[in-house]
Amino acid sequence: MSGQVSCPKGCGDLEYKNERPGKAIFLFVVGAISLIAAVYELLFDGDLFLPFMFGVVGLWVIYYGFSVGKLSRLKCGVCKGVLIETKEIDVLLKKEAGYFRKRLELSKNSSSYDCPDCHEKMSEFVITARQKTDFTSLGGFVVSALSNDKRKVIDGCSMCDLFWLDVDEEVLLSGDQHKIIR
Repeated sequence: MSGQVSCPKGCGDLEYKNERPGKAIFLFVVGAISLIAAVYELLFDGDLFLPFMFGVVGLWVIYYGFSVGKLSRLKCGVCKGVLIETKEIDVLLKKEAGYFRKRLELSKNSSSYDCPDCHEKMSEFVITARQKTDFTSLGGFVVSALSNDKRKVIDGCSMCDLFWLDVDEEVLLSGDQHKIIR
């Protein structure tokens, strides 16, 4: 996608926003803790082997955290919607990416939005998501019984391999709190 890309809702131009996935942030924290442990061991224990090992592990984990990389998504500054491009679909949707693409390809429903890339009408399909629960406790059963399935309309263009997600749809799909019901 090149040049300025407009929000399908008509809010204005979309901007690239860089985000670090939760895995990368976790790795930075673990690496920092390891480096702190290395300094602590070096200051309060005369041995060099353990601080060296903590330091090597800490630096490797931080380096690996950087290799996980940043996600770059086109976001609308007004409605907070996000346009998920080909390279990010698999990262965001993981194992559900193929299912979403197939649903979009088979969809007969036309969206009210135009594709920001090819300017043709996008298609839409409905997904159902259920909150994941911990069934090992009584609270998990209560949450499961009280939680409602969430139905969301997903807009996309199968020709351009793009999905438009409203802010509540992105939150629903990007976390590990919900499971897509097929």
